[in-house]
Amino acid sequence: MQIADLISVLELFKKATNSLQGDTVTASMVIPAILRIERMLASCETQYNSLRQQLRSSLQRRFSDILSRPEYVIATVIDPRFKLVPFQQTDQAETPHPELTPVSPVSSVDARSILLDQLRRVGRDRVNVCTTATVTTTDTEAGKEDENEKPRKKSIFATFASASTSAADKSEDSSYLAMPVLPDADPSVYWSEAQKEFPNMAMLARRYARFVMYCN
Repeated sequence: MQIADLISVLELFKKATNSLQGDTVTASMVIPAILRIERMLASCETQYNSLRQQLRSSLQRRFSDILSRPEYVIATVIDPRFKLVPFQQTDQAETPHPELTPVSPVSSVDARSILLDQLRRVGRDRVNVCTTATVTTTDTEAGKEDENEKPRKKSIFATFASASTSAADKSEDSSYLAMPVLPDADPSVYWSEAQKEFPNMAMLARRYARFVMYCN
């Protein structure tokens, strides 16, 4: 019975290790896996409570930085298999044990805020590309235009486009997160098909491809 009890505790780590190996594993799976182990350790019944607490403590110390790293947070949120679900579960986490360093991933609100910040950066980059192309075309067509007016026109256009992009970011964010998670989705296929509906989100997914997409 004691051996079986001990195995049941260690089995959690074996399952997690196996699930995070293979060609179809992405870094976006790391935070959900860590939080799942933590919750299972917290709730499992065993006579080896001291060992269980030590394992939880080691887990927390080892991965505390990853749980709040923006790139891992964003990778998790833009992965259609997870989105905000892991962070929402953390919002209602138990009161941490006094002997343990609490697992402190970001909240669902903070995760969404990090996502929006990155979407705005993507939007600004798209605006800059569009602005540069527009100004270049205008310069070519109006070769005699007063040089002092060019920066002002570029600034007016950029301000308008930036405001429009900000609204689009929020719309993309809300629409994407309102859709149900897709546990069996392939992130690469998903964002290839969704790039017309969510252009800024798709661009963000491409930027974080090494975290979200499968490595072949």
